[in-house]
Amino acid sequence: MEIQVKHKGTFGREMFLSIPWEECVGDYEKSFKKLRRKIKLPGFRPGKVPKQVLVNQYQPLIEAEFLEHNIQSYYQRALKNEEIEPINKAEISDVEFNYGQTFIFKASFDVEPVINLPKLKKNKLHVVKPVYETDEEDISFAIEEFCRSHTKIETVEDGAKIDDFIICDLQETDLTGNPLIGQKIEKQFLKVGDPHLSEETNAALKGIKSGDMRPITMESGDKKSYYHVNVINVERHTLPEVNDEFVTQIDPEVSDVAAWKEKIREAITRRYEDSSEEQFSQHIIDAYIQYVNPEYPESMADAYLDSLVEDVKQSGDKVKDENKLREMFRPSAIRNLKYYLIRKMLVKDQNISVSSDEIDEEIQKRCKVNQDKANEISKYYRKPSNKKRLSDELIERKITEFLKQFTKVKIETIKTADLRKKELEHTHEH
Repeated sequence: MEIQVKHKGTFGREMFLSIPWEECVGDYEKSFKKLRRKIKLPGFRPGKVPKQVLVNQYQPLIEAEFLEHNIQSYYQRALKNEEIEPINKAEISDVEFNYGQTFIFKASFDVEPVINLPKLKKNKLHVVKPVYETDEEDISFAIEEFCRSHTKIETVEDGAKIDDFIICDLQETDLTGNPLIGQKIEKQFLKVGDPHLSEETNAALKGIKSGDMRPITMESGDKKSYYHVNVINVERHTLPEVNDEFVTQIDPEVSDVAAWKEKIREAITRRYEDSSEEQFSQHIIDAYIQYVNPEYPESMADAYLDSLVEDVKQSGDKVKDENKLREMFRPSAIRNLKYYLIRKMLVKDQNISVSSDEIDEEIQKRCKVNQDKANEISKYYRKPSNKKRLSDELIERKITEFLKQFTKVKIETIKTADLRKKELEHTHEH
């Protein structure tokens, strides 16, 4: 087999293959015999039609059978011989095949680019690192959320009072009280005294009991809607009192409320520090991608987008406009594709790797931090795919540490009070 490979631009390759008849005659005979078993002609038993009769009548069909089953075989052999790995399906063209003659065809495909990483110098990568400034309200919110998770819920028999919750079905009605078909909302929660409800509605809800039905009016701007409240149940939610007895019961490691609050403060600080480091690492990688800005074959981007769209389909989500979905995914797909190419070359250039001892050490560290879930964590990392993900994560850490020495860092202080304000504004908008 004679193989010639031509470069078409940075990524394109054209492979010209010439297979002498002596090399392909055996495969041709196999195709002939396979087709011979299928063809039935009057006067001949199946599989016993003389060769020349078949050649005279079915030569094009025999050649098509040969080409269908052998082009890919010769192509794969040529790739292995030339040590080439295509990244897309080859386009086969310029096929020339005649009985007794050399078999010729061309395969056009793309290859993965080889990235030449530029040299890095000190302060070459300009990166912003967010640093979070927490306050006492963070602790108050954490305690409030924790207390809510330990709320004592009691069924109320003697009628709802302020701050009680009513579980009910809401049947919308017209102004005269007639129900509107198809406008029933089941199992809703209404809180007596909720400031979002009118004084008239809150007054109507006071004293209501399980099984009761009352008309109420709900207002939204200038619009009024009318409902019948069908009460399923009335609940009273009592938050626990935060005292030494309560905190020592839920966390035997603390001695009093002050120690518990300090532990919460440390956990909040640690969470924001982890978030800061995670974002900082991401910013470093993004800065390096922008600095290298490698070229990539469009076929590789298309294949990556194809896989993303397929993942959405497999998740059960309906894809109404595939082109719009691909357009939405494209920026992140290009970013990830560029990083894949850069990362592969950087790991090779800097000889970055992770040993099995390092992986085991990290697993032990995670078990120690979460001792109550140590067995689950250990079991989770026995699965090879999960251990592989951990290995990739540790390599990411080493890449980030390598790039940090070339990074000029600008600290951006972010107050958690400002984050809470933005979140509140976002909630009001929606």
